[in-house]
Amino acid sequence: MTVHVWDYLPEYEAEREDLLDAVDTVFRSGRLILGDAVSGFERKFAAYHGLAHCTGVDNGTNAVKLGLEALGVGPGDEVITVSNTAAPTVVAIDGAGATPVFVDVREDDFLMDTDQVAAAVTPRTRALLPVHLYGQCVDMAPLRELARRHDLVILEDCAQAHGARHHGRLAGTMGDAAAFSFYPTKVLGAYGDAGAVLTDSAETDARLRRLRYYGMAERYYVVQTPGHNSRLDEVQAEIKPGDQVRVLARTGHQHLVSGAAGRPGQGNAGVDGRGSATGDEQESHGSSSRGSPDRRPRQDPRLRPVY
Repeated sequence: MTVHVWDYLPEYEAEREDLLDAVDTVFRSGRLILGDAVSGFERKFAAYHGLAHCTGVDNGTNAVKLGLEALGVGPGDEVITVSNTAAPTVVAIDGAGATPVFVDVREDDFLMDTDQVAAAVTPRTRALLPVHLYGQCVDMAPLRELARRHDLVILEDCAQAHGARHHGRLAGTMGDAAAFSFYPTKVLGAYGDAGAVLTDSAETDARLRRLRYYGMAERYYVVQTPGHNSRLDEVQAEIKPGDQVRVLARTGHQHLVSGAAGRPGQGNAGVDGRGSATGDEQESHGSSSRGSPDRRPRQDPRLRPVY
């Protein structure tokens, strides 16, 4: 028996007219590359997070790679991340020319064990790359202190934590920059590959915009290398929902405040009943903004899917 854990077709049928109208809007605009759709989405996504800058890119993997490069990470550097992550996190570190250094997870929430990070720091360490996962946020306070002490940069991997909060702060607002994926299965998903990098630094944002566009500051003049062709597509930006708060609300990804799922006071139940990270307000990853309701069998009706 085939178990469908994700399917965008029901939503497409329900919103087909609006989606095709969005595509037609782009095609009739006369601007297919880095036009009003991309700039509009960038403004809205940055505003949702309360940050100054958002740079749309072609996918989440390059969001991590370009984010690292924009923060000055390159060959010879080490990036401390977590072993429980998807391959793209590590591929992106390698693509930037750096070496990944892994720490293990905590047993209660499967997030980076921040108590192990200090011991992994070496003279070659340049960046910390926490991975927010299952709609939960890594405990960022000790990482921020460690980064301050050793003059390190922090890039948050938020591919699985759109809209999640930790002690009131949104994922993606607690480091020097943050990488997002809008792969179709994500909470905020496109109809194809897409990604973005958030930052409050105008200098970092300027580097990102050059990096995604061949290293050009202005058209035809390369001022930064290496450069890439990593632009967010106009069609994906147009059909991606613009009002982030409305999207996260309407797609059924409710904030699961600690204690809401499972027994009172025990936090959110995870895939095997373990609790969520302390202080977290989660976004459920049981279905995506592209998808149908989660249809996987559940052994315990008190548990909620988080991926």
